[in-house]
Amino acid sequence: MTNSNQKPQNFLLPLDMVTVSPALERSVRQRGILVPAIGCGQLIIDGHQRIKAALQAGQSHVPVVDIQGEPGLLFAELNQHRALQPFEIVSVFSKVPDSKKGEFCLACNLSTSPQMLRLLDYLAAEYQNFEPQKFNGIPMNIWREIAHLKNFALIKWFVELEGTVSEKRMTASLLRQSDRKNSLPEVIEAKSAREAIDFLNSLVQPRRTAALTKFQNCISEIDIPSGISFKIDQTFDRPGMDFQLHVTRNSVKRFEQAAEIAEKIFAKVEEL
Repeated sequence: MTNSNQKPQNFLLPLDMVTVSPALERSVRQRGILVPAIGCGQLIIDGHQRIKAALQAGQSHVPVVDIQGEPGLLFAELNQHRALQPFEIVSVFSKVPDSKKGEFCLACNLSTSPQMLRLLDYLAAEYQNFEPQKFNGIPMNIWREIAHLKNFALIKWFVELEGTVSEKRMTASLLRQSDRKNSLPEVIEAKSAREAIDFLNSLVQPRRTAALTKFQNCISEIDIPSGISFKIDQTFDRPGMDFQLHVTRNSVKRFEQAAEIAEKIFAKVEEL
């Protein structure tokens, strides 16, 4: 192990995708790099954020500690204290020898299944074509679902889909279920995860989707007085309806009205 103060040259991670926090940038400008970066030969393998902050501050030389070993595995070992961003994993994965990729996945707490290795190979070649913020906003537990798709043609669409992490997780799960049923199209027009979930549900559970549509249409066609509301279990675990009824001394007739409305709904939505 050797120490030096050198001009950074080659980087394990692309610096253009590395994000520097304002606090780190301020610290480096005021005090310089307090913790040396880690190098392996001519390759910087750890400390990318510190170095980027130093370069932004106009510093041309940074302290580096040189160590020996396989750069990708050393990177994974040095960063086991934190959750790696997806772009970090796939970028480093692309530089790890094939014989060491399983070991790298284990060091990153990832599956070594053929599906995951195939996905990482694909992402390593394509991730720079995705919007970095959206790509990194998809946790690896969601990527595990995507890894099971037979065709990765929808990945770019999935990355760019607008939605919360929870909605993206549901979308990924439904993509996998649709793929199992061989009903997944090559192109999906949905622009948001919410739209995608509705569409994929229609592929995965067509009977449920048809029943929900009939229920909503039926509700929209019936003049439901104030004080009465109906709902159904959207998972269809329980057949039937729940309704809330607000009754006062002068609105006892709402019982009869609710019963009449329920009969109309039952007649049109056979699944209930």
